[in-house]
Amino acid sequence: MPEGNRCEASGRSGVVVVAAILLVCALGLGSRHFPIFPAFLGKYPGDALWAWMVFLLLGMIGPMARTRRVGFAAVCVCFLVEFSQLWHAAWIDGIRSTRIGYLILGTTFHPPDLLAYLAGIAVAMACDPFSRRRGASTIRVRSRADPGSFGSCERGSTIVNP
Repeated sequence: MPEGNRCEASGRSGVVVVAAILLVCALGLGSRHFPIFPAFLGKYPGDALWAWMVFLLLGMIGPMARTRRVGFAAVCVCFLVEFSQLWHAAWIDGIRSTRIGYLILGTTFHPPDLLAYLAGIAVAMACDPFSRRRGASTIRVRSRADPGSFGSCERGSTIVNP
């Protein structure tokens, strides 16, 4: 980067993501025990919220990742977990028999769950503030020190002129 300008990363805030994860978890667990959502939706809001949580966790791991990339990874994780329910080895069924194992891995493959996961991830992507940043993945910056030269900042960075 040319002298006179520097880039500062501004990805997804860890504190905000953790707060969102806690809220989504509370809604998801609450949806199983309290009538938060209309009854005709059944257990699917909880499945959608679980997928949203996966999206948030992956976004926290990769705070500078593009929303589409995090969304694609979340779909892969959710589908992998759902399809893994077709496999019943004693050791994984043992994990699934615990409360936390049940919440994370589920127990029974159910194809409509895949649609709930897609819906949850779509809502998560729409709500992701990082997705609202427009523009190219690299911004060319003219240096104050040498107006004829250019530097660059990665997507999601802020240009700071000292």
